[in-house]
Amino acid sequence: MIKKKLICLLLFFICIHAAFAQKKIVLEKIRFLSSDIPVKNFLQDEEIKKTIARQFNKSLIKLQQIPLSDTSTLPIVFVNPYDNILPLATNFSKIDTNHLHLFIDFLEAFPPSYFAQKENYPLDSNLVKRVGIVFMIRALIINEDREIVFNEELNILVSSAESPGMGTLYGKGIQYNNLGVTPKGFTELMKTTTDILFDPKNEMYSIELKVSPAYVLDNYIFPLTQNKSRTYVKKIKNILTFPYQDKMEMLRMGEPRYEEIRLKGKKPGRYPEAITAAIKNNAHYSNSDFVFLQQEWRDVVNDKSYQLILTTQIDPENLPDGEQFLFTNFFPGNFHYLLL
Repeated sequence: MIKKKLICLLLFFICIHAAFAQKKIVLEKIRFLSSDIPVKNFLQDEEIKKTIARQFNKSLIKLQQIPLSDTSTLPIVFVNPYDNILPLATNFSKIDTNHLHLFIDFLEAFPPSYFAQKENYPLDSNLVKRVGIVFMIRALIINEDREIVFNEELNILVSSAESPGMGTLYGKGIQYNNLGVTPKGFTELMKTTTDILFDPKNEMYSIELKVSPAYVLDNYIFPLTQNKSRTYVKKIKNILTFPYQDKMEMLRMGEPRYEEIRLKGKKPGRYPEAITAAIKNNAHYSNSDFVFLQQEWRDVVNDKSYQLILTTQIDPENLPDGEQFLFTNFFPGNFHYLLL
């Protein structure tokens, strides 16, 4: 009698545990369609994929109260841009009553085609000019009986944010087929997207996200400036303005020009001995040209003028394979000047 009671009690607790067991979501597949090379590269990087998977998990727990079953990677299927996009196939093999199944479409849309649709054209016509790329993201969650329990779509209109980057904008900033952002910028975009996409209370069909663009020289200079403050500089024509010590500074740029350094021929120029010796001792001296890059600057607020002089080597012997331009670099040593 006691043994039967124990068995019944054990069966009761097993049933209760099964009834209240924590459901989990299996991320079955992400279909990705884009001809944007940087984004493709990001989504093939294992660390970035893990970061995005963890963000999916965080958003699902916060907004759906259900975690992902696996956050170690992303099951991405890269779709050929020239293929017809068929309806999302919701196939899965394992039947588990404690698992839901998540399918995601992450599709790039050509902005002119996107805004050509009447329902997508915004009241703010300036938005059309700002947006450089559009992502259409759809999330579908189904249960073990293949019944839809969640079905949402969000259109992400990506434009370029103002950013204190260094150097030239990568690919002129954000444009179709070239999302010029850093990996961090892309993962931040995904973070904001998933927090909105998985929110059952969200009623927005599309949102604009401003993403900090990547700058070419950041790749080289950033290690030297990491964790240091940066200054936003606004440029209108040849005038630069920026805040400094609680006041606005203003610099006016003159036209850039150059002066060829002539150490050969009948009438060689006369230059400081240190520059002459350094150039003549250069390994590519006979095959290279050397020039002074020059530019005048005017400090408008403080009524001062400056001259920038950079000593530069142009070496036609170091042509990159297949590229039709000269290899140019700043001459090593203390031969660059900012003169008051």
